[in-house]
Amino acid sequence: MTLQEQIMKALHVQPVIDPKAEIR
Repeated sequence: MTLQEQIMKALHVQPVIDPKAEIR
């Protein structure tokens, strides 16, 4: 597994937090 794949999986597992969504 490459480092990029690990990062992609890590980002996919973590909940998506959008700073703009909090402002709204």
